[in-house]
Amino acid sequence: MGDISDGVPRKEQLGRYGENWHQKAFLVKSDDEPGLLSAARVEQFHGTSMGLNNYVDGQAALDLSYETPQPCAVIVKHTAASYATDQNQVKALERSWQTDPEASFGSVIAFNRPLELETARVITERPDAEGKIGWFVEVIYAPDYDDGVLDYINASKGPGKKNLRVLKTGPFSELHQADQELRYIPGAVFVQDRDSTLYLLGGNDSTELLSLSTPIVMQDDNSGKDLTVGVVTERQPESSPGLVDFVIRGVKHTKSNAITIARELGPGRYQQIGQGVGQRKRNKSTRDAIESAAEVLALEYRIGAGQGSVFENAMIESQRVEINGSVNRHILSFAEPSEETYVFSVLQRSVLGSDAFYFSF
Repeated sequence: MGDISDGVPRKEQLGRYGENWHQKAFLVKSDDEPGLLSAARVEQFHGTSMGLNNYVDGQAALDLSYETPQPCAVIVKHTAASYATDQNQVKALERSWQTDPEASFGSVIAFNRPLELETARVITERPDAEGKIGWFVEVIYAPDYDDGVLDYINASKGPGKKNLRVLKTGPFSELHQADQELRYIPGAVFVQDRDSTLYLLGGNDSTELLSLSTPIVMQDDNSGKDLTVGVVTERQPESSPGLVDFVIRGVKHTKSNAITIARELGPGRYQQIGQGVGQRKRNKSTRDAIESAAEVLALEYRIGAGQGSVFENAMIESQRVEINGSVNRHILSFAEPSEETYVFSVLQRSVLGSDAFYFSF
């Protein structure tokens, strides 16, 4: 790795190219802040050298996984994330992958718990959308790896392992996020405080806020503006306060104008099913989020109805009993619910989050 020693920057060329094929990229790394959560300060156990996009997506995945209290799987491609939590790591991965299996091709995955052997097997042995063995994943980040995981990954260079980069951050409890971040334009570097709070009440402990049936209007100390935070619809979520916390955390890590849609699958088990990213108009982001959520749920309906392809069934194998059971519990009153009915019913019980004002369209 490139570093700075004795005040002299040293740089290392990254991979074959930078952000695009025709660009060269170099890494200059500083070790002047011990314990920093950084995609570049890791121990690599497997795979070829990292590229610029791997590091950028890796940092996005690490930041979101670090801030999530529940065990999670975060899949990032071009800094956009799919995201799920579950005490069962394989189920968290499956639900995150389900959000957009096509976009997850060539992605970076971060876990906030040690990587389990069964999770590694899912990534390297499950068929992809074309029936080939192994989901094409560029990088795995994890605080640590359970016994046998690294031996398993290093044992052979099968299709699911050939280009997989495996990286260890160390325990999250010993790491901290940066207080500031840099932005560069030619001739200038900007330094700003990092967006380190989920709400404007300080830190990520937002239970008190989310338990309120009406939103809070508060004055932001920095801007002096009155800001409204919380549930702004007349209808309150039917789920636990943790789902609102989950959906807003997803919004925070989505490029504005940002919209995310998420649902609760059980206590502490949440899945982001829709996302609208980086649109100039918020209503366009909203439409994108609804459309992507409808696609996720239509896929789920096909699997539950026995109409899924071999790949679709294998993709969320450990979830299939649940798909035919508890997830469908709210539509069992329908004798033969259609795909449209199923999608609409689940969306009705989901929560939509926005990173700024929200308006009807």
